[in-house]
Order: sequence, then structure tokens, then C-alpha cells
Amino acid sequence: VKLAQQWYYVQCSASDPRARKLPLPDEVTGELLRYICAHEVGHTLGLRHNHRASSAYTIEQLRNPEFTAKHGSVASIMSYGRFNYVAQPEDKVKQLIPIIGPYDNFAIEWGYKFIPDIKKAEDERPTLDKWASRQIEEPWLRFGGEDGPAAVDPTVKNENIGSDSIKATELGLKNTDRVLDYLVAGTTSLGEDFTLLEDTYKTLLAHRANWFRAVALNVGGVVESRTLGGRGTGTFTVVPHDTQKAAVKFLNENAFSTPTRLVNPIIVRS
Repeated sequence: VKLAQQWYYVQCSASDPRARKLPLPDEVTGELLRYICAHEVGHTLGLRHNHRASSAYTIEQLRNPEFTAKHGSVASIMSYGRFNYVAQPEDKVKQLIPIIGPYDNFAIEWGYKFIPDIKKAEDERPTLDKWASRQIEEPWLRFGGEDGPAAVDPTVKNENIGSDSIKATELGLKNTDRVLDYLVAGTTSLGEDFTLLEDTYKTLLAHRANWFRAVALNVGGVVESRTLGGRGTGTFTVVPHDTQKAAVKFLNENAFSTPTRLVNPIIVRS
């Protein structure tokens, strides 16, 4: 519970005024636990982590209150997309916590839907292959897990969301700057020590590092296509040169410069 609260506080309190004081109210905590439980129930039904689902939606979609209300922030609750840190306060996005997504419904249907007139398991293959081929025209149904190619694929990422990691990180940093303005007040209480402030500050630093890692994946990155023989083109596609160059520029300007707001004496000397 503490972990979920701190992550939501760091990522979403700029857009959700209910979350600007730790511990969070029961209303918000209940929503967080509902999300976590849904993810774990997905595992009991046989679903693996789908980290490509974190990249399914564009920045514009993640900042759209109508879109996010219907589709959430990731295409699968089995991703590690966590919360919508891309949305800005002025966007008025309310659904900041992931919900069951299109990939989840697609995968459950593929695994469990009854196929009539089948005498042996092998007879299911043509139908299952046809169902799976929807991923070609519907990219939000695609899978990217935790195997070898995922290590260099910028579309398969943990603790990040959005199809543009550079822009998503830029917007995430704007929100953490807002959080820093009320971090001390939001994590301290009269007569208590500063342990919660310390833990939350470390959480904020960890999320910044996660976002920068997502940007770095573009440098030398290779996108894997999971289309099988007879569909699509090559299995691997190198990230375009311009995207790699933009990623290096962004990291030089943001990850390797002194983060003056993070070393605010009011925070680091508490």
C-alpha cells in the first residue's frame, strides 16, 4: 500500500489534488489496490507481462480526458505502465490509473473462447492464427515481454508510458517539478520525523531514472516485430537516426545537467 501510494503521489498528484498529502485517502488507495489486484488476477488466468502495451497510446491520447476515460493509459493492465504521469493539470484527465485494456480482452478471448466442431487441439490452429493476426492492423493488441530482444526494444519498456519516450519524459519532469513544490508539506506531520519525506524523495528520483532509461533505449535501439512467416516484412527494425539523435540531445540536456530543483536545501537538509 505504501509503495502504491508513493508512486501515485510522485506521478499523478500534480493532476489529482486528492493525492497531495501522504498517506493518501482511502478513496484513492482503494482505486490503486483495485488496479494491482486486477493485474495479479491476470497472471492467475495465464497472462504474462506485456510491456509493449505501455507504448500503445500517443502523447495526445494520454492527454485526452475522453480517450483516457475509455481506454486508460496503457493497452494492457499486464504492463508496468503504472500511472499517467504524461497528463498535465490543464488537461483535466481523471482516469490516471490503468484499467483493463484491449490487449487483455484480446488475449483472454484467444486463450479461452470456445471453438466449435474441434476434434483435436491441432484443429484449433487455423482459427487461433486468424485471431492472432488482428495484431497486424491493430497495433494496440501487440505483445512484448521480458525475453532477449526486449532489452534493446524502446517500444517494450518498464515504468514508462506513451509512444514517444522523449516527449513523455519531458512532460513527466514538468509534473515532478510541480510535486517538488509541495513535497515537504505533503510528507511531513507535526511531531513526526522525516522518514516519509526521505522515502518519497528517493521514489521521485527512481522514477526520473526510469524515464531517462526509456529515452536511452532509443539509442542503438532495435524494434522487434512478432509477425510470423508470410506476414509483414523484416523481424527487426533499427530506430531511425533522427530519433536516436534526439534522444542523445535530450539526455545531454536533462539527465546529465545539475537538477537544481532537486537539490533544494529545504528538501535535502530535512
